[in-house]
Amino acid sequence: ACNDVAILPAFRTYCAEGLTCDYPENTPGASGMCKKIVGYGYKCNTALPPAEAVYCSTGLQCEIPENMPGASGICKQTAVPGYEHCSMPGEGCMSTMCCKLPGMTCFEKNAHWGDCMETCVPGLHEGEDDKPWTCKERGERTPGKEVLEEKEILDALVPGEKGPLGEKEPLEQGKPLAASGEACNDVALLAAFRTYCAEGLTCDYPENTPGASGMCKKIVGYGYKCNTALPPAEAVYCSTGLQCEIPENMPGAS
Repeated sequence: ACNDVAILPAFRTYCAEGLTCDYPENTPGASGMCKKIVGYGYKCNTALPPAEAVYCSTGLQCEIPENMPGASGICKQTAVPGYEHCSMPGEGCMSTMCCKLPGMTCFEKNAHWGDCMETCVPGLHEGEDDKPWTCKERGERTPGKEVLEEKEILDALVPGEKGPLGEKEPLEQGKPLAASGEACNDVALLAAFRTYCAEGLTCDYPENTPGASGMCKKIVGYGYKCNTALPPAEAVYCSTGLQCEIPENMPGAS
């Protein structure tokens, strides 16, 4: 058992390195269990004893080979129920006009190609050919995942309106915005202590550290280029649930 978010430090119990404290859903205040949790493409086995079991992260499912109960599987993303006929990222979606994975939309590049992504910016995409994306939505977003970042939630509020992160205050005239790699805090209770990130950046907060400031980062979604080895002002990070997959024997590469 573990509890790394207890109000009183004396009651907190942390997991060993490499393990995550996994809490039961809809049970506020309950303790969790230390588990080895891995991401997309990694081996998993939930049939082993708790001390040896390997679980998939949120949104993934441990896919076991048929007729091999107890065998290890692979963590894979699965289609939202009712969307099994739709497309996976990278497959192209102009024929189905819908996406299997939660939070994704079929975006058009041109009349011949479109793909499933969480977001799409019109124009040229880095690492692709010289043909721009129109980013027209072809079909509705697949339900099941909230894709708004904290800053976007705040920006969606009008000054003085209450929202999931508290009350939004208007930005002070002339107040400088934090650059990539600089400290930020866009959810401070007092507006005078809030520091916002420049456009295109997200204020990323450390886990299990209530009240701590975050860092402005460029965070991208599925299929975009990433590089966490660059200096903080240039690094590009993956959004929650994704991992930056680096080519073998090419440390420092995107």
